[in-house]
Amino acid sequence: MDSTRHESPQVEQPRRSACDRCRGQKLRCERLSPNSSIEDSCRRCLKVGARCPTA
Repeated sequence: MDSTRHESPQVEQPRRSACDRCRGQKLRCERLSPNSSIEDSCRRCLKVGARCPTA
């Protein structure tokens, strides 16, 4: 019997939506509006005045 490998096509990984701070604390990252861009600060970062970078 011929052993043929079936390779799946590479799927593009979705961009993370949680900021680094929320991700590090394993907390939900709540952007202020659904249309917010990744550069906008999340609710937690705004509350403490922290930067809100997303890798």
